[in-house]
Amino acid sequence: MSEFKISVAEMLKDSDFMRKVVKQYFSEEYFEEWLPKHTRKLNEAIERQNTRTMKYYWIKISSPKDMEPLAFLDKIQGLQRYAWFKNVVYNIEFNPHLHSHILIRQPSSSLRPARIIEQASKWVGVEPNLVYCRYFNHSYENRYNYVLGNKIPEHKKELVEQDKMDRHEHNIENYYSA
Repeated sequence: MSEFKISVAEMLKDSDFMRKVVKQYFSEEYFEEWLPKHTRKLNEAIERQNTRTMKYYWIKISSPKDMEPLAFLDKIQGLQRYAWFKNVVYNIEFNPHLHSHILIRQPSSSLRPARIIEQASKWVGVEPNLVYCRYFNHSYENRYNYVLGNKIPEHKKELVEQDKMDRHEHNIENYYSA
């Protein structure tokens, strides 16, 4: 990896285009000082661009008020009636309120968030603003682990443990796949 970082720095340093841009707006000395300080960030940006392989939708659906957890789970599982609800991993979380996270891997290119929001909100019985849906092509592993309960943010770890106890109490699995 360090060879890659050096090659990116060298590439930028020797780039005629980069030199022209720098000369147009900055002094040559500024560029020589700036490059070493920003090489790591440049490499991270290039790495993020190179790892954009898994396309997916990240969905969060909040439960209707006063719906029991098992009834909410049935509603989420009932989304299988829609063609877009395939190749998914999902869970039910209780804290801070009852909701579900759904990860749709490699969705159809014709699928749009508006269709997911419309159909999911009608089926589950919530207002469309209680269904969050967004398309991503990076950070798949992080969100996959999030659904499995392996959350990175330290402040969420206590909620994860509470969710596990609540799921056990209601006889709900930690996650499901379809």
